[in-house]
Amino acid sequence: MRRARVQDEPAMRRITRDVWEGTDYVPMVWSRWLADPNGCVMIAELNGRPIGLQHAVLQPDGTTWLEGIRVASKERGVGVGRVLVDHGVQWAREAGSEFARMAISSDNEASNRLAIGAGFEVADTFRRFTAPAGGGGDDGVRLALPSDEDAIRPMLKQQRARLYGQGWSAYALTRERLRLLLATHSVVVTRGYDAMGIATVTPERPVLRPGLLLGSVTGMTAIARWLRRRGNRAGRGDIAAVLAVSQDTVGALGAAGYEGPCEPDVVIRELRL
Repeated sequence: MRRARVQDEPAMRRITRDVWEGTDYVPMVWSRWLADPNGCVMIAELNGRPIGLQHAVLQPDGTTWLEGIRVASKERGVGVGRVLVDHGVQWAREAGSEFARMAISSDNEASNRLAIGAGFEVADTFRRFTAPAGGGGDDGVRLALPSDEDAIRPMLKQQRARLYGQGWSAYALTRERLRLLLATHSVVVTRGYDAMGIATVTPERPVLRPGLLLGSVTGMTAIARWLRRRGNRAGRGDIAAVLAVSQDTVGALGAAGYEGPCEPDVVIRELRL
């Protein structure tokens, strides 16, 4: 095992060329991963030849996120993936992380077996929903302000919300994270505080992505509709939600015009270190 270098790009492209029928995202983020001071791209070598890779990155709460675990097609099934994960876990321990986490599609049997074998347990299960931007009416919904923190925290505690989704990543809802989300206008509430949501946009993927929705069915429906309208005003096109759901949440999303689940579930697995 070693840290990746810029010169590994041809090997990375060889390893990832048959992933998702040639549409793997790793080549698109490779340069950013290498330049990230909070992360490490790891390379597994056999006789000096790269045969696997993985990205480990420290999240703001100190959790280590493992992603992009890839093994060359000819070396799959012989334990390379396990070596990568174990090395990522060791990196997380040395970084002082309390948890290591990863996201795996529920239908990816090999990756789920790998995670289970390494001791990772299910922390949450997210589902993907989409809706076209558009709609009208404010529905009694507004952006939350930093001054709303004291009203929001009891709702999170009552609903036992630990994580929120942001694409294929998940973040712990710590006090510091909530304050950051409030400061960046990523939290939405109903005026009576009977429901709330979190929706983010990143420079890498300028799509409005709801990652948390909780509260009353009526309130969640109003927030989901409000997000469609906000996406339309911002020129975001489709709304792509990845979030933990209950029967009430599914009902609220359906009433607000969202379709889903669109793909297999996203399983968030974690290992306490």
